[in-house]
Amino acid sequence: MKIPVEIIVGNKRIRKMALPSRYLKHIYNVLNEKWFGDRLNKKTVVAWSNLDSEECIAFECRRANRKVPLLLVHQDLRQFSKLVEFQILHEMAHKALPLRYEHGEKWQGEMMRLAKAGAFKDLW
Repeated sequence: MKIPVEIIVGNKRIRKMALPSRYLKHIYNVLNEKWFGDRLNKKTVVAWSNLDSEECIAFECRRANRKVPLLLVHQDLRQFSKLVEFQILHEMAHKALPLRYEHGEKWQGEMMRLAKAGAFKDLW
């Protein structure tokens, strides 16, 4: 069943419908256990969505008033399993850090930690 979501990209509010996915949630759970020591929020909903931004193929929502964390993956990636896994890892690296780090030095460090540990083997 689709769920309504609202995301903020820059200063734009975007309302979309998202389709939670057992397949995406399974990937999230496996990656969480293997690369993050199972410390990321297990209640995170992982869903397919049609995101409107050309540069946005995955998005992690962390708004203070959201009861359940949400990670969206663009539905056009469905046929690219390795890219889906890479994008989920990318978003999980955000989840592992406080929101203020975005793509800065701390986030780059988290991505390097994952790369050195082998998380991206066969994904790039």
